[in-house]
Amino acid sequence: MAEPSAHDILLVDANADVRHCLTLLLEQKGYAVATADDAEQAVEFLRNYPHPRLVLLELEMDLPGGWQLLASRCRDAVLSRVLSTTGRSLRCAALALGVDDVLEKPVGADDLLAVVGRYARASMT
Repeated sequence: MAEPSAHDILLVDANADVRHCLTLLLEQKGYAVATADDAEQAVEFLRNYPHPRLVLLELEMDLPGGWQLLASRCRDAVLSRVLSTTGRSLRCAALALGVDDVLEKPVGADDLLAVVGRYARASMT
């Protein structure tokens, strides 16, 4: 898990390469990014540090995974804005569990930055 401070985004993905690439992309656009490689680390981060403006969550991680983090969100109300990356077949289930938006894989950089920008700005108001 990345060292915590005030962050714009918490990026939760089990794939280290994906975390690295997305972190670089988001940091190049000026976002402060914290990372977690599973839902357990994400919940720990959210309970112990200032909440980020949004959480970018890979739903289809191995356990403990994105679905468990969403269940925690419902139980503990520890998350505010959540964006999810998943396949088209799980879009409706993700939205039903309270995800603010779903980015369908594969996600292009321009699409990711547009959606992240929209939610990051909205959470500032």
